[in-house]
Amino acid sequence: MSNTSKGIGQDRLVGIFGSKYLPVATYNNQRAYAFIVQEDSTSISALSGGDESMPQVINTGSVRAAALTTAISSGTTGQYNNVAYTGGTGTGLVLNITVTGATTGVVTVINAGTGYVIGDVITVTAAELGAGSGGPVITLAYQDFGIDYLTAQSLGSVTLSKGALIAAPQGETFKTIIVATGSIIAYS
Repeated sequence: MSNTSKGIGQDRLVGIFGSKYLPVATYNNQRAYAFIVQEDSTSISALSGGDESMPQVINTGSVRAAALTTAISSGTTGQYNNVAYTGGTGTGLVLNITVTGATTGVVTVINAGTGYVIGDVITVTAAELGAGSGGPVITLAYQDFGIDYLTAQSLGSVTLSKGALIAAPQGETFKTIIVATGSIIAYS
């Protein structure tokens, strides 16, 4: 491939600034912050990524049902504010829980605190939701954090022209890139 005003020959970029030539295939664990399309009609069918090593802020509001790895048990119907919990690497998290039945309720993050990371396990202290109750266990995932995570996108085989530059949001990386046709040069 020759160098043109729209594309850059792979021989000129591969290995420079952590770049890597990626022809048609599925690529995992790339940690690419950007890529340049190398051929007209290059089709990208999916992108996903994120950077869980960055300190993030937990979303305020209701916790996703999937985050509850252990449900409430023997809860007493009512509203419980500033519930006690253990676990997590951060500080300052404030939770309110509305119990709607012995095993159902809504956990709401009132104050996100700081320093929490993906995989942190937050366990609400026993008897916090009524005598003899067992509180929920919450395992934090990327969906529980603010806008700094690049989530999976189904692009439906978006076709790009040679020279197109695609960059991840600041502080994030593309981990999975599916190149359906053509090729790209990814930077990490």
